[in-house]
Amino acid sequence: MMPSSPFPFMKAIDGDGTFQKFWVVGLLLFVLFGGLFCVLAIGHLRYPGFTETMEGDILQQIERIARGAPPYPKADGTFVALPYLPLYPLVAAPLYRTFGDTLFVSRLISVVCALLAGGLIVAIGRRETGGWGGGLLAGALFFAGYRLMDAYLTCGLPDTMMLLWLLVGFWFFAYGKGEGGDLLWMGAFTLAFWTKQQAALLFALVVGYAVVLRRNAFPRTMLIVGWLVGVPLAYLLVGQDLGEGFFEQTWRVPLHWDRSIWFSVRRFLFVSLCQIPFLLLLSGLYTLRCHRRVATKSLPLLWFSAATVVVSLVTMMVAGSSNNHYIPMIAILSVTAAGGVLALLEEEPSPSISWIMGGVAIGVTTMTLLSRWLTSGHEIRLNAMIATVVVFLLLAARRRWRVPLLRHRATPAFLLLAGHLATAFYSPKAYLPPAGFEAARADFQRFLAEIAPETVWTSYGNVPVALSGVKMARAPSWVALEDLERQRRDPEEVEAALSPFLERFQKGNWHLLTSYPIDRIPVWRRLAGAARLVEDLGERFAPLEQIVPHWFRSRTYPRYHYRLGEPAGDSPSSLPR
Repeated sequence: MMPSSPFPFMKAIDGDGTFQKFWVVGLLLFVLFGGLFCVLAIGHLRYPGFTETMEGDILQQIERIARGAPPYPKADGTFVALPYLPLYPLVAAPLYRTFGDTLFVSRLISVVCALLAGGLIVAIGRRETGGWGGGLLAGALFFAGYRLMDAYLTCGLPDTMMLLWLLVGFWFFAYGKGEGGDLLWMGAFTLAFWTKQQAALLFALVVGYAVVLRRNAFPRTMLIVGWLVGVPLAYLLVGQDLGEGFFEQTWRVPLHWDRSIWFSVRRFLFVSLCQIPFLLLLSGLYTLRCHRRVATKSLPLLWFSAATVVVSLVTMMVAGSSNNHYIPMIAILSVTAAGGVLALLEEEPSPSISWIMGGVAIGVTTMTLLSRWLTSGHEIRLNAMIATVVVFLLLAARRRWRVPLLRHRATPAFLLLAGHLATAFYSPKAYLPPAGFEAARADFQRFLAEIAPETVWTSYGNVPVALSGVKMARAPSWVALEDLERQRRDPEEVEAALSPFLERFQKGNWHLLTSYPIDRIPVWRRLAGAARLVEDLGERFAPLEQIVPHWFRSRTYPRYHYRLGEPAGDSPSSLPR
């Protein structure tokens, strides 16, 4: 009889007690990284400022739904819908009516979805490895990847909701029974699609596996029909009631983005070799163990892991994409990597294998730290210090307690696990508001109270009252405006798409707060000739900087104060860059 799990002896008593004690290791790591995530989540829920550029656009869409307006109007000078599907703002709209104009609304949805997703990862890991140790380790690896996923787990964006639906769908796909199970996994994947479009491809790959390799309660044709009804047919029918700009913003805009397979491959190689090499290595060991043990019940997990890699390669072809596209991949690799750790714990390594594993762990850790130092430098000192402390602790244990580290069967597993966690660890301070934020916020509110209400912060467009203190004029963020500009090749079409926005700001008197000189900002630069610089604010509002350090950094706090509708002064091109 074929074993159903790659770890058939997981619950057996082991000679050195490795397996009995491993659940303690998993629990400690889960408490550490899960607790660290909760600290950041609470801090971000209380934080009235921005953690991501598009949070203002999403909040404005939530506000529109809350007051009964269509979520996808024709793009104008006030609002341009982002190319996401509407489930996330629809769920958040009732909270907006309760809590008002604050980013707490959208972030609460994201945090709850992230916590539920982490719980599902623990459950999937426990199911796949046969014990709580593997499940808790999988959850710990997921939360430890917070920085690797560009800190999107707490942003007011739909990524974590999509992840939650994907994991719910996978659970019923892999472990569900009967027609009810088939109906539930197809329904969950459909909801994931209605959160973000990239889930449609993952849904299709899962249906392909079900049609070819899986025993289903539903006929194969029903599975294909289910995908067609849940994705393209529902998109065409439901989209007609979501506003006249729905198909424009969710289909035509993404369709015309510049794509480069080379950018996607290059970015994937960088992330694979310099950010998640240990996850991939441990996942490879898990796959090998499944193959050797003929663990057929693990095939859905392995297929789903491969599918998330394919989807990330496809969606990352858009230049400038962030690591949020890797969230499903890193989440599932957390499960397979936990399985890889347990696969190594079952081995009885020779001294030469242990030495090789030690060299691999040290070499990959060094390469990861070096790549971060050369690219962004984010927290490189902290990670280098942690890696150094781990090495000294291992050496001290060997000398003080005579632990035969390189002959102990757990050595390879813990070396690779320590390598990943040492390089993935992050300081919560880097993701929380700076000490001067409240003073700068109060100063910002006084500053806004002294100028006309026709004030726009061009970086975000829509600024919640919880941050500004007064109701500012609403406008699209520079990201939404850039979508209007880059989606078309014909210059006349570009002008026609931007004309409502330009006409709005060519009339009346406006105050513009910009992070860079106005002639460097997408779309807004078209108004540079009519803009007069009032003041270079310097570092006055620097503590209002977007707090989440993504893999790229740009200035986001208000630096320049312009006026529109008055005689133009000196050319902004002469300003400091």
